Amino acid sequence: FVSSDRDEPTFNQYYETMPWTAVSFTNKEVKQSLAARFAVSSIPFLVILDGADGSVKDMQGRTTVAASRADPFAAVVKWEQKVSA
Repeated sequence: FVSSDRDEPTFNQYYETMPWTAVSFTNKEVKQSLAARFAVSSIPFLVILDGADGSVKDMQGRTTVAASRADPFAAVVKWEQKVSA
């Protein structure tokens, strides 16, 4: 998770509810680097990466998840198929 919150207390409050890791709010260099690498143009923005090698599985993760609302696991199946292919 990379925050676009305006201040650290807001980030901390929001982050407390999340089960995943995050880039430190104060680490602006990493945030800028990731935004440039993945051409982040809006928030929320979700990129799915392969945990084994860091390759991109889905640059449009948010769209994939939104399209799978009736069956959230359909998005996971799509990403797993990209690994198998």
